[in-house]
Amino acid sequence: MTNMNPAAAYVAYASTVSAALTDRNPDLTDVAQARRRAETITAARATLRAAIPATPEASGARQALLAARAPKTADDVALFAREREKVAALVAAGHPIAEIVGEASELRVAALADDLEVSRALDSFEAAGLEDALVARLIDLGAVDAVEAEAEHSRSLTASAWSGILGAAADGQDIDVADWNQVFQSDHDGYAVTLGAGVVFDSQAVNRAATPPQA
Repeated sequence: MTNMNPAAAYVAYASTVSAALTDRNPDLTDVAQARRRAETITAARATLRAAIPATPEASGARQALLAARAPKTADDVALFAREREKVAALVAAGHPIAEIVGEASELRVAALADDLEVSRALDSFEAAGLEDALVARLIDLGAVDAVEAEAEHSRSLTASAWSGILGAAADGQDIDVADWNQVFQSDHDGYAVTLGAGVVFDSQAVNRAATPPQA
């Protein structure tokens, strides 16, 4: 693994393989040209693989953030239960859970986070969506640990996405759109100089050219 920026590695790879596909040397025979093209692509793939960021373990920063707000005493448990009852009443009155979370106090956020499965049953929110909303609300409320947890979570997702993108490219596979979407969301600069700048290559043509002709 190298320290090359993954976006720069992708751009360099795309430039190299695209040039290899169109390069024509009048001094070489077709077979020699094809062999050189295959060698160039093989070397470019090796360089790209070396730039793949280590796949991080799934970040538990968000879970730790919410777990830190778990009730500590019997009084806390009772308080949290009352908050969830209030939320249930609001939902029953027609208020969407997203609206409720968006206006929640830190106590209410903690009460909902304390039992996500119960909380998600209050509305159509998926568990992940509710967690997203709770963390976002803590950030809105100025919780420093929430900002730090979200930054760590984002770094983990971004590294995983780039690992998927570079790995797929190096293996001659189609790149998962979900990985590009993640990069778009969490690495604006990286996206801007890659897919956002139209830096693409014909993976099928690269795969065909990567196989050297038989003598």
